[in-house]
This record gives sequence, structure tokens and C-alpha cells, in this order.
Amino acid sequence: MSDINELNILVAIKKLKNNCTCGPDGLPPTLFKRLQYIIAKPLSIIYNQLFSVAFVPDVWKVAVITPVYKKGPTTDCSNYRPISITCVTSKLLERIIANQIKNHLISNNLLHTAQHGFLTGLSTCTNLLESLNDWTLYLQDKQGVVLAYVDFSKAFDVVSHNKLFVRLESYGIGGTGPPFRRAAIPRGRHSEGPPFRNGAILRGSHPRSPTNTYIL
Repeated sequence: MSDINELNILVAIKKLKNNCTCGPDGLPPTLFKRLQYIIAKPLSIIYNQLFSVAFVPDVWKVAVITPVYKKGPTTDCSNYRPISITCVTSKLLERIIANQIKNHLISNNLLHTAQHGFLTGLSTCTNLLESLNDWTLYLQDKQGVVLAYVDFSKAFDVVSHNKLFVRLESYGIGGTGPPFRRAAIPRGRHSEGPPFRNGAILRGSHPRSPTNTYIL
């Protein structure tokens, strides 16, 4: 992981939503947007110092959770989706780290060519367009196409963090990064990260195969 500079901070702040919703520390995003040019330098120093000692403040591991109703009986807790509001300082750092990891994966050609999720300019829409084009070509050539729709319930809640850290290090994301990420994830909390080219099903993508089988 490279050092965090003021430009990284400013780019991350500009992407914040302009609202007054506060995390556990009581500091709203609007405060950071109005003071962005003043706090960019101090934040970069704080972030780099935290990286050097692999430490994460406890308040950054706490979230204000609001249950949002999805469907089904309102008395069933599983029918609600939790919305977690974390500290803005933690959110900024997460966004900077995510961008560095994504840039590393793209520049070293580590992402699968069929990956559509989590990438700029690509989405489920481009995934469906590419899939439809492939299916049309196969049918024109009088070949069969098999579609398998798979939806893993709570997929990101069951990811092994230890295996994820090993996978990150295998892709050259090392240094103080892994110890810092381990410190950032307390027991019982799970986070979502970008998919990797590891042979597993990629979210928002479809792996191609000679048998024309698509897993969505």
C-alpha cells in the first residue's frame, strides 16, 4: 500500500454525500466537505501514522445501524436490511484503500476479463448486454446454451477473513496493509470487498466456458 497524500483525501471527500447524517463520532459529511482543504493535510498524517503502527481507533469499528424493511412479515428480523452509518473519517480511509487495491489489481491484470461488478464503466447492465450477445451468437451457430442462476444468501457474511487476507497477500498487497485490515475488522463484523480472479463465481460477471454454460 502506498502512502496517503492530500490529493487522495480531497478526492475521497468530494465523493461524500452532502448531508448531515452523523456516525458514532457525531461529525457529519458536510463538515468535512466545507473544511476539506484545511483538514486534508492533517488527515493524511493521521492515516499514514495509523498505517505505520497497524492501529484502528475503536470508534471507527462502531456503526449506527438502522433496519430497513424489505419484504415479508414485519415481525421477522430477517426481513430487514441493516444500514450501517460509520464515522466519516473511517469511510474516507476505506474508500482510499479500496481505490488503491482496485488500481493495483487493474494495473497488474489480476481481475478476470469477465468481471463487470465494482469497475468504473461496467455494471450488471453491461454484463447482460455481453451475455445476450454471446447467447445470440451461439444460437445462430445452432449451439446449445445452458444458464444457471445462483444467488448465495448472505454471501459476504460467511467470507473467511483469514483466507481473504492470505488472498490479498498473494496478489502483492502486503506491507502494513494486512495487519491494518485485521485490526480494522473486529470479531463478529464482516465487510464487502472487491472480487478477485480466484476461480470462484464473480459477482456481476459470468465465467465463459467451452460448454457455453453461464453462471449468473
